[in-house]
Amino acid sequence: MFEVAYQDYLGGQSVFVKAYADLVVMSEPARYTYDMRCAHVYLLSLAGPDSAVKAAASALCERRGVTVQSDNVKVLLLCPAGAWRVFGGKLGDAAHVVCVHQSLLAWENGHRAVVAWNGSEEDALWRLLRADSPVPVQREWVPWLLREARAKGWLNGLVVWGRSGVRAFRVSDGLLEGLGRLVSRGVQSGRLRVRGASGDPSPELAGLKDLDEYLKMFGPALGRQVVEAFRPRYDPAREKPDSRFFQLARRPYPAQADAGEGLVRVLRDRRSATVVGECGVGKTLLAAAVPWVLKEGRPYRVLVMAPNHLVRKWKREVEETVPGARARILSGWREVFALRDLPKRPSCPEYYILARDTAKLGFFWKPGAVWRRGQWWCPDCGKLLVDKDGVPFASDEFEERRKRNLKCPRCGASLWQADNSKVRKVAPADVIKKYVKRRRLFQFMVGDEVHELKGDTAQGVAFGVLSGAAEKTLVLTGTLLNGYASSLHYILHRLDPDALVKEGIGYGEVQKWVERYGVLEKVTKTSAEAEYNWSSRGKKPRVTVKEKPGVSPLLFLRHLLDSTVFVELADLGCSLPEYREEVRLVEMDPELRAAYGRFAGKLRQEVTACLHAGSKRLLGTYLQNLLSYPDRPWDNPPVVDPKDGQVVADPPELPKTVRPKEEALLEIVREELSRGRRVFVYVTYTQRRDITARLRELLESAGIRVAVLTADVPPVRREEWLEEKCLQGAQVVVAQARLVETGLDLTGVKNFPTLIFYQTGYNLYTLRQASRRSWRIGQTEPVKVVFLAYRNTLQETALQLMGSKLEAALLLEGKFTAEGLLALSAGEDMTAELARALVQGLEGVDSAEQIWRRVSGVPVQEKERAVELIALSDFFRRKRKRARGPAQLAFSFLLSPELAAAGGER
Repeated sequence: MFEVAYQDYLGGQSVFVKAYADLVVMSEPARYTYDMRCAHVYLLSLAGPDSAVKAAASALCERRGVTVQSDNVKVLLLCPAGAWRVFGGKLGDAAHVVCVHQSLLAWENGHRAVVAWNGSEEDALWRLLRADSPVPVQREWVPWLLREARAKGWLNGLVVWGRSGVRAFRVSDGLLEGLGRLVSRGVQSGRLRVRGASGDPSPELAGLKDLDEYLKMFGPALGRQVVEAFRPRYDPAREKPDSRFFQLARRPYPAQADAGEGLVRVLRDRRSATVVGECGVGKTLLAAAVPWVLKEGRPYRVLVMAPNHLVRKWKREVEETVPGARARILSGWREVFALRDLPKRPSCPEYYILARDTAKLGFFWKPGAVWRRGQWWCPDCGKLLVDKDGVPFASDEFEERRKRNLKCPRCGASLWQADNSKVRKVAPADVIKKYVKRRRLFQFMVGDEVHELKGDTAQGVAFGVLSGAAEKTLVLTGTLLNGYASSLHYILHRLDPDALVKEGIGYGEVQKWVERYGVLEKVTKTSAEAEYNWSSRGKKPRVTVKEKPGVSPLLFLRHLLDSTVFVELADLGCSLPEYREEVRLVEMDPELRAAYGRFAGKLRQEVTACLHAGSKRLLGTYLQNLLSYPDRPWDNPPVVDPKDGQVVADPPELPKTVRPKEEALLEIVREELSRGRRVFVYVTYTQRRDITARLRELLESAGIRVAVLTADVPPVRREEWLEEKCLQGAQVVVAQARLVETGLDLTGVKNFPTLIFYQTGYNLYTLRQASRRSWRIGQTEPVKVVFLAYRNTLQETALQLMGSKLEAALLLEGKFTAEGLLALSAGEDMTAELARALVQGLEGVDSAEQIWRRVSGVPVQEKERAVELIALSDFFRRKRKRARGPAQLAFSFLLSPELAAAGGER
């Protein structure tokens, strides 16, 4: 036992407490004074009087002076940067707690502290690499990797007092960053061999150049080890799904029944499960059927939260799927209040469907900010309200609630308040939480299109409230990830808060989540004179931290693998027609090329100057103008700097002649109509830069019957509207892609087998959902999706960069490829990449033609009429630079004081 002392001065009196330690893990003590040393402490097990233990633990966590003494050695324990966790309990007047530094639980500031309870550093390093390694590692390699890590300074020993046989060390994330190169070198030299590979690998290893070739050679052997290590809950090859799936009113496909059986088994053990499936795989059928099978025919209640335009579809499909089920739409708070009178036990399967907008209704709001002297001011701190670029809020800033105007950027005060002059709206989600949850009326809750609830929004909060009101939660989505780790933080916290809390990540701690499972970019801006001003009030280096696209594969392993079912249309085994995607890059005519060049050059000059000054205020303007200008080079207002109102660039005015991209559109439409195939044309700009009127005029002048779907058509009527237009003879429909993003099938009477993205934008959710509207069960014609873009413009760059993110998103949906994995660790923010392309050019990015040829082998057709035809699946791949920063990986470590006292481990 070691004596632990803490001394402080409170109220002018000296306070001295003493406890005892049976385990201390710290860095090598260094001399502090003539009779004392100092060291960073990572773990401290304390025992003694309750008050003394609490005082010492509190002092340690608050970074005050705590000393530990063994014989004649006295050490002042210093706290490294990072948080602390305290575990423990009390027995009478005595207490025992274990203070654990966050670096023992996860990566903290680029380091991990690891305790080898059995004394084997090799075993401890093996557990660390097995959980966190970005490359496959075998147990036999660990001794060699341990020696190499020590030699490179990636691993340093820690001092352990109090437990014989226990060792500890500190690991730098340089080990994970350089592990690929280290393994490559070991494989090349023959020091590392793969267990399970046939024959002596040494001759083969001599020719390997890098880790990629190693993975190709020994992939099957590594795959067999993975299969042995991870056994599925349900194996369709060896087991059969519950027979109740085939007693449904709508008989599911075998793959749907297999997916349903997997969900049933997940929900037996867990509180929540997730379905990630392509459009048309029957996610609604699964969500309706799983409770029926899980309850084995007993009555139950399900609460469904769905997008507004899908509530009727939900009601129809539930009643068509589940025998004897009754579905009811909750259209307002009065019907929700009526739930309080429901009997405790239902008489049949009951489904209550609530629209998302209905669920989140609450107060009417009015601005809380103060308007005086022609400016908006904070009501609390009294400071002038400005945006992130220092531009004062405009007079119309508070016409609606936006993320940027919710709180004061200086003091955090709310800038909105409840409007008591209007009738208060009741939030149905709050009613359910207050009156329904305590009676446990709902056994299941289903959240549809959950990816749209990714943020800390009113709808997201309502979903969390409703999920908490049910015993089990099932969520559905077609596109789980948008490329950013933060997009999953709130969703997973609402589904399984305990799992995140165990990792030390609380609700709303998005940055901590991203540090562990995403990619953060830290930029330090300094000047030549800054280094001389550290001790004065001169300029200091400015540090900014922002999230970049990219997700650790460990997120899939830890939070999705055991609770998520992935379903694709190809899994269903039904005879779906061919699905083909292609990109057509169109050459601009000389007049348009010259005008675009002048316009882009002027914008580039101004935006580059702003970026160098640290402001992005013109970047959005740059993107929107250069993406839309080639399609509409007329009637464009001047580009104005929002800071001072000065004109930055004036778009050249061109006549309304038929341009090459419009000719390409007409050519495709005529060709498809000649084959009896309707065409759906997607656009991005429908308001200030509206292009729909131009396309209608263009197509109608060619004798083609056109209909334009606008946001004025309510979501619940869009399906009927399309059927009406098709029956009236419409051959082409033009619409913003987001209007048909979810819940609208372009098959049957309203069949559109050809989809054209005349403008693409760069929202992956929208692109993936809209491009699959026609390819689903019931489609009999081949589906063709065409992406149009002008060559050598920002349109091509945006499409290429967005496509490079697509495979990254597919990783977390169970579609593992080397390119996708690489994209996760080396992704860029879309806006930042376009800015980089603006200033520096796209270094290391292959041309679209090279990408297509390399990946799928689809030959590039000869140019015809300045249009090139290539395959989209290839276009959505490109070569990337190898890791441009430390991998963001982490794993959980839980230390129990009882186990620590017994020498055990978890």
